[in-house]
Amino acid sequence: MLSSSLVQRLGYAGLIPFLITALWAWFDPSHQPWANQLFVYYSAIILSFMAGTLWGRTLHTDIASHPQAVFITTNIIAVTAWLVLALGFLTIATSVLLLGFVAILWTELRYLRSTPASYPNYATMRFVLTTVVVACHLLMLFSGE
Repeated sequence: MLSSSLVQRLGYAGLIPFLITALWAWFDPSHQPWANQLFVYYSAIILSFMAGTLWGRTLHTDIASHPQAVFITTNIIAVTAWLVLALGFLTIATSVLLLGFVAILWTELRYLRSTPASYPNYATMRFVLTTVVVACHLLMLFSGE
């Protein structure tokens, strides 16, 4: 079993690329297009990863309510993340990915709330991580290109 401190360190470390690219785009307009592209790629990868983690939690528990809804919702989110990357419109991608992170958290709270987390304070950490990720997306959207 993983220690809660390792999970927390890895979770919060995952914010570093979001923060670096968002602040880079905000404070260095000359590199903003590149920072935006890096941000969107990382966002799509992490969103797809989060969708996959919900699959794992749903598959390994009998407590999850409406497992089909979790599978369908997370598939839609992951495919949408890929699609916005393929389309190449960074502002649209940033907006859609922001909504994807909110949808992942909503899905987790809605359908997996009764599922025991593998360690204490998981829900609090997930809320904080999602809040920071959403704030970074908003910073990217309002940094202007």
